[in-house]
Amino acid sequence: MGPRTLLPNPASMEWTLLCLLVPAILLPVVLLFGFAGCDRFYGVDPVGVPPTAPVMLTGRPLSSSSIVLSWQTTDPASVRFQINRADEGGTFAKVTDQATGQSFTDTGLTEGTIYLYVVIAINDASDLSDQSNVATVSLVFKTAYSAALTDDAPDMEGYCLVQTIKAHDFNDPNNPANLANETGTILRLSLLGSLAAPLQIDHVYISQTALVSPVNPNPDPWDSASDLKLVASNVALAAGAVRILDTISYLLDPTRDLIVAFDINATPGSGNLRLASITGPAAYLRADTAQAAVQDRLPDYDASPDQLYLIGKIEVL
Repeated sequence: MGPRTLLPNPASMEWTLLCLLVPAILLPVVLLFGFAGCDRFYGVDPVGVPPTAPVMLTGRPLSSSSIVLSWQTTDPASVRFQINRADEGGTFAKVTDQATGQSFTDTGLTEGTIYLYVVIAINDASDLSDQSNVATVSLVFKTAYSAALTDDAPDMEGYCLVQTIKAHDFNDPNNPANLANETGTILRLSLLGSLAAPLQIDHVYISQTALVSPVNPNPDPWDSASDLKLVASNVALAAGAVRILDTISYLLDPTRDLIVAFDINATPGSGNLRLASITGPAAYLRADTAQAAVQDRLPDYDASPDQLYLIGKIEVL
């Protein structure tokens, strides 16, 4: 029998090729995905790539103790956001690093304080972006109107009182009889009661004065616009008291005349008002009427020009 020729084992050749090819394929893949941020799957830990910083950060008061922030981001790697806050002149400190979406409401704040904010994006690997622009938000109330009430008006039980205040006078900007040139989205009203006896108010509403419209083609000066909004209900003032009502969300436009309407309680002895004679404001009164919540009010209100009732101060944020 002659010499035999040994043929390669096919299975052995396949394993040899596999051993050569696998490292050649895996090494570039590991390097590629490592630099793409997926290193932790392969036990590699190079420097991460941070997300893009948020932009267009803005903030506004939501109440006298809360602020809502909003921003924009187009980086899909941003999975959460860090909110840093500082008092004016203070040092930034982290509020949270778990904010999601593109807005955040900061609560438990202090009225009368100016706050500064920045937002930082965080990706899935906890890499931090650069900070956003700085947003400054004030919780310091601005006085849109104030007056000193000097006289008492008793026996006004059951009246609807519609008090008007003229818009800001840009030709006479310091005229105290008109609204100041202040605007805001949060409003607070302070009322002054009679010095002699108590006052009970069923409802307080606020609005701009009505303009001509298809719904009300001939508005009376005591009619309200469509922005009519409830300020408070069941307001009690002891004799000589000042009552600061809770804040409401309301856009004050100083270029429009303002209405504050009151339904005075009809119980005997509860209709004691405070007023002053001031050139500019006008009051309109109707007995046995409760129409503070009505836009197009009944006719025949009695006009009381140059009279201001109940309102000591209007403030806005």
